[in-house]
Amino acid sequence: MHKQPEHDYRVAVWMDHHTAKIVKPVSREEFEIEVLEAHGHHNEHKAHDNSQTHDKYNDGKNRESVKQFFSELEKKLTGFDTFLLMGPSTAKNEFEHQMRSGKHFHGKRVAVDNLESLSDNELIAYVKKNLRARMDIYRDEEMIK
Repeated sequence: MHKQPEHDYRVAVWMDHHTAKIVKPVSREEFEIEVLEAHGHHNEHKAHDNSQTHDKYNDGKNRESVKQFFSELEKKLTGFDTFLLMGPSTAKNEFEHQMRSGKHFHGKRVAVDNLESLSDNELIAYVKKNLRARMDIYRDEEMIK
C-alpha cells in the first residue's frame, strides 16, 4: 500500500506503452517521481530518456506486456483518489479505459492531457501548475462510475 500525504490524494502519471512516471506529492509543494518500466522493473526518481516514444505493441507478445504493465501501474495507484494521466501516445487513453472498466477506481476522478516527453524537472513543474488547477474544477464526466 502506498502512503500519501494526508492532505493530498492526487497523482499525475506521464506514460507511454513502455514507461510510466508517477508524480506523487511528498508535501504540499514537493513531488517525487517513481518510474515504472513495462518489463516490471521500477526505480525511484530515475532519469529516463523518453525521446523515442514508439508504441509498437500490436503483436500478441507486446500486447500481453502492456496488459501486465497496466496491471502493475494500477497497483501503484491504489490509494489515490484523483488522477491526471498524461503522455504523447494512446497509452494514457487505453489506461483510462481500463480504469473506467474495472472496479478498483470506482468513484475516483481522472483527467487526460496530451503531453510530449519532458525532463523530470519540467514534468514536476507541469504537474505543480496543472494537477491542482485541473482537478479542483471537476466535470461530471471525469468521475469514474
